[in-house]
Amino acid sequence: MIWRRYKNAVSKSSGISPCLMKRGGNDFYTPMEIRIAELRGKYADSVEDSAILDKLAEEPEVHRRHSDYYAYEFFVARRPFRNRNPR
Repeated sequence: MIWRRYKNAVSKSSGISPCLMKRGGNDFYTPMEIRIAELRGKYADSVEDSAILDKLAEEPEVHRRHSDYYAYEFFVARRPFRNRNPR
């Protein structure tokens, strides 16, 4: 409720309108996990790079285990188009 009031106030005062995005489930984590798997092959000989990939791979796992308790929310906004050169 608080967020809705804040969003409406920002929209009215700035002229920026929120653009709704479709919820995607695993649309973020699936490609991420595929890319991590690809990079593991490429950097298999590097201990440092493998450690970085291990850290990156933790996020999808944490999300799977705890997604009932937290979520990310992203907003895309746009300003209304104003024609600066009216004819």
